[in-house]
Amino acid sequence: EIDVKSRMVTPYGMLPGGEQFQDKWNGGVLAPNGNIYGIPWRSSSILEFDPETKAIRLFGKITATNYTWHGGVCISNGRIIAVPYNSAQVLEIGERVCMPSDAKDDTTSTVLQPAPTVSQSLSSMLMPVP
Repeated sequence: EIDVKSRMVTPYGMLPGGEQFQDKWNGGVLAPNGNIYGIPWRSSSILEFDPETKAIRLFGKITATNYTWHGGVCISNGRIIAVPYNSAQVLEIGERVCMPSDAKDDTTSTVLQPAPTVSQSLSSMLMPVP
């Protein structure tokens, strides 16, 4: 935890397993629920921590290789999309965790909805720089 006003850094929480969890996640994404989610790098679980309660948990059961996903983003519907690094699949973290290309075969997964269509052209949404 970093307090930018006092410039104090305080570690908190202990992951089960200690050193065996080194290099397991790469990057974190702040979700609408206020929790931060660690993107699996060399882990078969997602890391979730709550900055308010300082609770840390692991969830999800995914097949992971070394350097599977590298960072992620939270999209407008609240789902987190992890970017593939050494994976042929995008990872979705939402109500459930799934790899969208396997969703039809995985009864515990969430099926992605199609992307919404954009009614405006990109150029009409750009603001001129003064």
